[in-house]
Amino acid sequence: MILQVLSVSLCPKTNETIMATITLNYDVRNKNINTLLSVIMDLGAVQVKKTRKTGLDEAIEDVKKGRIHHAKNSKDLIAKCLQ
Repeated sequence: MILQVLSVSLCPKTNETIMATITLNYDVRNKNINTLLSVIMDLGAVQVKKTRKTGLDEAIEDVKKGRIHHAKNSKDLIAKCLQ
């Protein structure tokens, strides 16, 4: 799982907002990391923005996993849809 963490801090001298983006790649099954991230998010110190797949990424994944169908012509396509 990829998790993007956005943090906001104030520069003490100029009182400007400084934004930093941190991308974490971690094993979701690791309970220690999940607990640590939960505590950090509960403190409200960070905003979490989960990445979302685009339509093209989903289509490429469908082709790789074999979730595509072929038809000889329109009659064959309609026959397969009605099955």
